Amino acid sequence: MTLKILLYPNPTNDKLFVEGLTNFDATIFDLTGKKVLEIVNANRSIDMSELKPGIYMLHLTSEGNTYVKKVVKQ
Repeated sequence: MTLKILLYPNPTNDKLFVEGLTNFDATIFDLTGKKVLEIVNANRSIDMSELKPGIYMLHLTSEGNTYVKKVVKQ
């Protein structure tokens, strides 16, 4: 079974909404692999306003599964 996870808006300016997961941990890495943001027990949205514009890899962990998505911050 493949879980459908929707991220919007992507690209984003500040808040990124996650549809398909309710409670999850989110870790964001820059393209060098450096962890730039970690949120435990996020619920439907991630505040990316503190991050510089660029491309990031978002790791979402829920119920023992990890999903990796590309996110663009404007």
